[in-house]
Amino acid sequence: MNNRDRKFGAAIVAAQIAAASTALANNIQVSSVTLQSIDTTANTAVVQFNLSWENSWRVTTGPANHDAAWVFVKYHTGDLNWKTASLEILDSAHTVPAAATLDVGVNGTRGMGAFVYRAATGSGNNAFNGIRLKWNYGADNVSDSALVTLDVHAIEMVYVPDGAFQVGDGVARAGTVDTASLIAGDVPANAAPYNISSAAAVNVGPVAGSLAHTGLAAGAYKQIPTTFPNGFSAYYIMKYEGSQGQWAAFLNTTSKLGAITYQYFEELDAIVPATVPPRDFLTGRQVFWSPDLPNPNVIPGPIPPNTAPAVPTRPMVQSMTPNRAFVSSEAATLAYLDWSGLRPMTEFEFEKAARGPVAPVAGEFAWGTADVAMLTYGGPAGSATALANDGLPAEAPMANYNEAGGNAYVRATVLTLPAGGPVLGPCRVGMFAKASYNPPTPPRIQSGAGYYGVMDLTGNISELVAKWNFPLATSTVATFSAEHGDGVLATTSLHNVPGWALVPAGATFYGLRGGSFAEAALPMSQRSLLTGGTMTNPGIRGVRTAPVAAP
Repeated sequence: MNNRDRKFGAAIVAAQIAAASTALANNIQVSSVTLQSIDTTANTAVVQFNLSWENSWRVTTGPANHDAAWVFVKYHTGDLNWKTASLEILDSAHTVPAAATLDVGVNGTRGMGAFVYRAATGSGNNAFNGIRLKWNYGADNVSDSALVTLDVHAIEMVYVPDGAFQVGDGVARAGTVDTASLIAGDVPANAAPYNISSAAAVNVGPVAGSLAHTGLAAGAYKQIPTTFPNGFSAYYIMKYEGSQGQWAAFLNTTSKLGAITYQYFEELDAIVPATVPPRDFLTGRQVFWSPDLPNPNVIPGPIPPNTAPAVPTRPMVQSMTPNRAFVSSEAATLAYLDWSGLRPMTEFEFEKAARGPVAPVAGEFAWGTADVAMLTYGGPAGSATALANDGLPAEAPMANYNEAGGNAYVRATVLTLPAGGPVLGPCRVGMFAKASYNPPTPPRIQSGAGYYGVMDLTGNISELVAKWNFPLATSTVATFSAEHGDGVLATTSLHNVPGWALVPAGATFYGLRGGSFAEAALPMSQRSLLTGGTMTNPGIRGVRTAPVAAP
């Protein structure tokens, strides 16, 4: 969901300020954004706002974790060249209500954003009013006389605490270094899971105490370095897959809009005769529009980007279904993560978010069992089929919600289509969570959640992960490095984080996990190539290494 409310008031030096508030993801809201306490000697100002979201928690038993909001501030000084505001790096420089706690996420000497979460155990809805973030506008070279526009963004996150866990589910899946099952190197015959017991570098090879994959040949292999997170250390992960509303918010607060190709963009009147709802490559389930964008020449498919004007003034990009998951690409996902100050997760972090510290189950899905719904969630809607409240914020299964096992939006459960017909696109993020659940099946299983409360790790759209491809010890090829995004994209609209890109161009650090609406339900430990593999339709889901102050 994306709500924008422009307000005009006083400026950096008592002139005027335009403030915008943005709501992202599922039911999270930012409102009443103002700029206060302007100090022209220290070159600081306070960005004040209200923050709320639903179904929050903080628990000390079981997963012993909490959810949070990752909050960051975008601004421009009249030229629409959007930048990320540098926050003071000390937690004590900022103010939150007594019911909340704040931890600053720091890149070097710069505060990129802040995690805001419950100060005490409990669950329910949060309403944190009067949050005050101190902006060091001098560090951003903003003059005292500048007229600034602010846009405060918030993304729902889940805290995954540090601790041991296992990778691999005990099933031997043959394949390449990118797709074969992760196993313990000392027992390759039975594909036993591998235990990650510390944040230290991981030994690799088909020998005792090392990580291997099914069929790994004898030899000397490069260690997995600490710059490639193995999942032991604490991190925050997006609670939901990135939504179409979040993608639109990204497009509307980046100065590189003219260089970005719209994924599966389609004007509302692009097909003649018109269809209701309008159809695109994802059969109407992912549509963006803006008055200044041309109709696509080829349907399906993306359209070329516009030529960037000298001053990039343009209408707002809108999403027809902002609560649905966004079908992305490697380039688009990495650009979004760089812009938001997050980073890609590794495949080890993916498995921990799903499985937690419990013992693996052969063939399990994200909710910890191998049972999954197999009947369509669609119901009759005229001559077609549809979900309940199809395309609306309350989109949900019309029928066959599985109360005896897990729920996932996969090929077997998408809306009924004629044999050989197109595969429908994504559904609302977090669609299977409910206010209450019928016993005896636990809520985690019915809602399709991972151990820590992360939604949709199986199905809907596939998860982009940094993969470990088992290079030999003599290899000089670089490996993924877990640097956080700095909020600034390259002039090409791509990310510019050195540790995220594999040279030569065309090669990739990334693979897919979890599967999408286009595939059968796939086990959580199954690995896939980014292209040409068993999974398709990558989405957006970022993580950020937890600040040291996080509990």
